Amino acid sequence: MSIEILNLTQVYNQNTPFEKVALNNINLSINKGEFVGIIGHTGSGKSTLLSVIAGIEKPQGGEIFFDDSKSDFNDVLRKYDVSMIYQSYMLFDYMNAVENVIVNTRAVTNDS
Repeated sequence: MSIEILNLTQVYNQNTPFEKVALNNINLSINKGEFVGIIGHTGSGKSTLLSVIAGIEKPQGGEIFFDDSKSDFNDVLRKYDVSMIYQSYMLFDYMNAVENVIVNTRAVTNDS
């Protein structure tokens, strides 16, 4: 699946003294079969970007396309093969990365 992100914007606590711009007009293209790493300092917007792509957070601005189809925030998790596993929460420390992915996939699909 390819992912195209155009002018993605996300602001927390907008119009308050605590306003934080997490994403400011982000543009990103990920081609089918490509592996991409997202790195940055704490608070730079990495988790926010992934949450928006996965449909966990609704973006305040911009567009996301999966295989050239514009995503509707409400349909991301149902229509596209997109998911997110947090780096430390909901992971079993006695399992490796692959085992954690498998057990979380089974929990979502009810496979045994």
